[in-house]
Amino acid sequence: MKRRRVEWRWEDPDAQAVFAEWVGFPDAAATAREVDRIESLLALTPGEDLLDIGCGTGRHAVELAKRRYGVVGIDIAGTYIAEAERAVARAGVPVELRQGPLRGGRDRRAVRRLPLRQVT
Repeated sequence: MKRRRVEWRWEDPDAQAVFAEWVGFPDAAATAREVDRIESLLALTPGEDLLDIGCGTGRHAVELAKRRYGVVGIDIAGTYIAEAERAVARAGVPVELRQGPLRGGRDRRAVRRLPLRQVT
């Protein structure tokens, strides 16, 4: 395995690339199963507005939008937001994507990937 040193900041494109190489992202079937569990755990109802904090490549945001949720995805990682924009366009679903740190805004239920990942 090739080693390289990266100063870890989510804003750093090199760090974003290393994370994608190191962790990877699940496929569509795994994402659908994760969203099934998210819906169940949070007792979600289609039509609700959701905020996907740390949306990454948009895989949960896209799947939730396919299920008729209103979704805003936010991530500080520009590389991932660019991929999320492509995923939204491919899926043809309405997802609002924002790059940057989370700041106030409309009242929405939040979906965070990392804590939920442990229970999915």
